Amino acid sequence: MPEPELIDVGIDGVFLFQLKVHPDERGHMAEMFRRSWLPAGREMVQANLSMSRPNVLRGLHVHRKQADYWTILSGTAFIGLYDLRRGSPTGEK
Repeated sequence: MPEPELIDVGIDGVFLFQLKVHPDERGHMAEMFRRSWLPAGREMVQANLSMSRPNVLRGLHVHRKQADYWTILSGTAFIGLYDLRRGSPTGEK
C-alpha cells in the first residue's frame, strides 16, 4: 500500500498522516499504522480507543516517556500540543 501523506505541524517529532482510504462495494479500508512510516523515535507499545460524546474535553496531561499515536475515526477533534522538552528545536511552541 502507498505511504500516507505526511503533513508538517511545526513541532519537532510530531507527525500528521492523512490516511489513504480504499473504498469498494463492501465499505472501505485504511491502513492505520506501519512502523516504517515513523522516523527513529520511541517504539509504539500501547494503543487505546476512546469514544467521546459531542463537546467533551479529554486530555490535558503530559507524557514524558511515551509516544502517542491517535486516529480520529469520525467527527472532528481539536488537539492542542505544546513542546515542553528542554533543548528541543521547537521548545515552547
